[in-house]
Amino acid sequence: MDVYGNRALEPGLAEELGAIPLFRHGTYDTIVAYFLVSVLQPVDYRMARSSFLCDLRAVWRRGPYDLVFVNSVMPAELAAVGLWLNSFPAAAVPRVAMEFGAPTGDGIHDPYLGGWWQQFPRFYRQAAVILGRRRSDSLFLFTFDAAASAEYAKLLGRPVETMPAVHVGRQEPRRRVRRSDNRVTIAFLGHQRLEKGYHLIPAIIRQLRARAVPVTVLVHNGDPDEVTVDRELRSMAADAPHLVFEHRTADARYWQDLMDRSDLIVLPYDPTRYRASYSAVAVEAAGEGIPMVVPAATTMETLVNTVQGGGTVFAGWEASAVSDAIEKAVADFESLASRAMAGAVEWRRANGAARFADRLLVAMPGGGESIALPHGHDVAMNVAMGFILDAVFAGAIAGVKGLMRIERICRSH
Repeated sequence: MDVYGNRALEPGLAEELGAIPLFRHGTYDTIVAYFLVSVLQPVDYRMARSSFLCDLRAVWRRGPYDLVFVNSVMPAELAAVGLWLNSFPAAAVPRVAMEFGAPTGDGIHDPYLGGWWQQFPRFYRQAAVILGRRRSDSLFLFTFDAAASAEYAKLLGRPVETMPAVHVGRQEPRRRVRRSDNRVTIAFLGHQRLEKGYHLIPAIIRQLRARAVPVTVLVHNGDPDEVTVDRELRSMAADAPHLVFEHRTADARYWQDLMDRSDLIVLPYDPTRYRASYSAVAVEAAGEGIPMVVPAATTMETLVNTVQGGGTVFAGWEASAVSDAIEKAVADFESLASRAMAGAVEWRRANGAARFADRLLVAMPGGGESIALPHGHDVAMNVAMGFILDAVFAGAIAGVKGLMRIERICRSH
């Protein structure tokens, strides 16, 4: 049985898998820490931990299962899994695989979330203490990048493996070529956020236009919310024949269409934020043979080098540095496209869902006989806790949204 929740599956995929929505709350997001962040971050952490633990117990009542898989783990989810595992007898601990997709927060001084990432190492260490009470052979921790695995292993004090990438693209790789008008379509794709350099894109477009770089620009934003950059790009696109702006959530078919239309994928991401965390967009581009422009000294530069150097890099996190790297990539496009294509063929031999599943099954063989917990009184207590959490989350989220609305009104005046 597959379960999902606050990072909901695409409806079509959920139906295909027979997935059941059992995880109720947005534990990956800041809950009450929107304003007084430094004060309320521990509250966020504990609320998310309690919610995830409550839902784990509810899910397990439908079990037991052979394997519990948790993706994109953050401190609260890691601690919740640790607390949950501690409720089992030593001989009946479930097998759990957990993937870390976000950075550890170590060395990140972020301007985007009011210092949210700086708190992560402290919370991870707290979670590691809880997790440390369980035997290591029932747990498999991993990332999709060697640098990220090394950083997490150091922070948590236990092995963290590097697994084959799952995202390799839906289509076979093909060599990108210039369009009939001699232009290259450069693309900014995905769920856009500040740390992904979304705010830099309008300036990058203006600079490329001023330099007469022969490109068509495709900008996609999958975030359903409207922000200032969206409005600016929409206005720019209305007057620019070689700028396409699309603001919509991408299902599998539409996402593949975006990839097919892209000759060069630009990832103007914060180099500090992505020093030891990977990008799924970059991984898919590597698998489809699409050249890239990526931040230097990051997992993405390592990826570009892995696929035979099919890309260029920028060092400074400003529009001019990204524009320089784009201009260089367009000038050397034929060579980069050939290298990216050759690299994609090799990349697919070592990565993909089948490779990942094979490695996971080898890494998590057998184990003790899992039992279905909790029972009786514990079930009633967990149900009661669920109702309390529902009320607390609803109140907290409503309050934060109200404050955000007031803030927007004040700014507009």
